[in-house]
Amino acid sequence: MSGDMLARTELPGIFGDFCTPGDRNRFLVVCRSRSRKKHEEFLPGNSSCSWFFNIRSADEIEIEERSDLGIVLNQIEHMRRPDAMHLLSRMRDQFCQRVLVSMNRDIFTDQELLALGYIRKERPSSDGRYYLFDPDMFFESRDWNTPEHWAHPDNFTRNRW
Repeated sequence: MSGDMLARTELPGIFGDFCTPGDRNRFLVVCRSRSRKKHEEFLPGNSSCSWFFNIRSADEIEIEERSDLGIVLNQIEHMRRPDAMHLLSRMRDQFCQRVLVSMNRDIFTDQELLALGYIRKERPSSDGRYYLFDPDMFFESRDWNTPEHWAHPDNFTRNRW
């Protein structure tokens, strides 16, 4: 399926599934597309989106502030493997709070993506494979890591280094 068709069919459902109603959501979409059409009509109200088309490496992405959700559609399959790994890492670490990646071919195994923190996510209305990075799924709040368990609770939130 082409990037244009994939964006037209998948983006409305993705925006509906992963945006917080009523909040201002910032999206970052990386997509392989011939037409380079920005599908702004699918954005929920009070949202903004940065679009990047047909990139060769993560170094081509320049944003001013971190996005709430990064979406990678039909892009990984068209990149060299090291560049794709770099893109997934930078999306996770630098560009976005959460990242959703769509893959139609077996570029990476589930284990390789799990090592990067991406978990396979089923979307009933779609045929593709989706992987989600969401730090809230990994980083649970620990009972022992709270101010009441420290010798000096007033120093709990201070920067130490």
